[in-house]
Amino acid sequence: AVLAMSVVLSIFINPLAELGTYVSSATAADIQTCLDVIPPSASVASTQNLLAHLATRSHIYQIPIQDTNGPTVDPISVNVEYLAIDMATETNDAKYRSVVQSALGTGYGIACTKQLTVILEKGASSQTLSPELQRWLAGDCSGRACLLS
Repeated sequence: AVLAMSVVLSIFINPLAELGTYVSSATAADIQTCLDVIPPSASVASTQNLLAHLATRSHIYQIPIQDTNGPTVDPISVNVEYLAIDMATETNDAKYRSVVQSALGTGYGIACTKQLTVILEKGASSQTLSPELQRWLAGDCSGRACLLS
């Protein structure tokens, strides 16, 4: 009975499915390296999964930014100093692709880029995006699939 219940739970409930959503330790180190370029006092808008890493800061926002009156606001219009985007842990490619394209076109430069993580800084001189992010921004792949080629 225990064996049969284990099979049923493994097939139908799949309690270990979440393990596939975690990132490798190398990817986690890359993400942290990029986050470390953001000064502690700077305002930052980031993807949801990076918020916990930025929680000690006084001015952090989740992309999209929720205005106090309810509607969402483009992070660029809020005039944050940094944008932190990591596509290894996010799934809404179109939303974040639009934010990155808009930011690069309106005075943000690349402060750090590693694999699928990019830190954009207002007024920074641009560097080159990582090859993975270049493919992602061009729409050639989405999310973690950009790491595979």
